[in-house]
Amino acid sequence: MKRSNPLTGTLHAWSRALGVEPKTIGQRLTKCGVKLIPQGSYTAKQIFLALHNDRDEARTRKLFAEAQIAELELKEKEGSLVNYAEAEKVFFTDWMMPAMTEINFIGERCAALANPENPGQAFKVLSEWAEQMKKQILSTYENNIKTNTKNEH
Repeated sequence: MKRSNPLTGTLHAWSRALGVEPKTIGQRLTKCGVKLIPQGSYTAKQIFLALHNDRDEARTRKLFAEAQIAELELKEKEGSLVNYAEAEKVFFTDWMMPAMTEINFIGERCAALANPENPGQAFKVLSEWAEQMKKQILSTYENNIKTNTKNEH
């Protein structure tokens, strides 16, 4: 003689017992990989997993986010986390500006060496070249900033 399992029921029976819409239970069962059958019977385990699976996923996402935040806070305390805005400021003031200043003086410093017979012409050519170099450096710098900003978001 086969006994019926008291922990089984139809979607409507589970809906009445749990106070959850049958449609919601059906959607969650489907999401868990359970095939819905008209007037089919579902175990308590299937219903439980279907209704609690989303909570477990949400809990896992929350724990993962909290772990990431804790890791960033630890890196910040250790000093191994770099503030991008501060690093950019240091780079620009400590490296970029002095380099640009030196480039500005290339024509003046090197004209007589480059063309002793006509230092004025050498100054003009070197100054034009220096301006082109500065534009290229700034363009590359700005493009890298844009690329890095896009990658952060």
